Amino acid sequence: MNRYTLYGNFFAETFLFSIMSFSCALLLPLFDQWTISNENAVTQGIHSLALWSYSLYLVNLLVVAVINHLTGGPEALTSYSIVFSWSGYFIASILISALNYRYFEKPFMDLREKKRKLLTS
Repeated sequence: MNRYTLYGNFFAETFLFSIMSFSCALLLPLFDQWTISNENAVTQGIHSLALWSYSLYLVNLLVVAVINHLTGGPEALTSYSIVFSWSGYFIASILISALNYRYFEKPFMDLREKKRKLLTS
């Protein structure tokens, strides 16, 4: 057994995933109370990524499939092309997600809010 891998390790295969998920869940109350005193480029970037997160979830597999098709798959990559394909993956995923949010998700959410206001008033 390779000492740097989690496969074959009883603790890692049995409990680690649950412990990590539970630990992240315990941080949710802290993040819920988190306030930002001043807006800057970093906080705006994090806020934008949070808005685009559902779109990122939707386009993730599509971008991976396109990059694998264009590069011939992970087996055909050299060390330099791995860096370029991962960079392309992140850039394309974020760009497509931003466009998807702006032109599809946001207009439908606004429409939903208009309908909700009409129904409740």
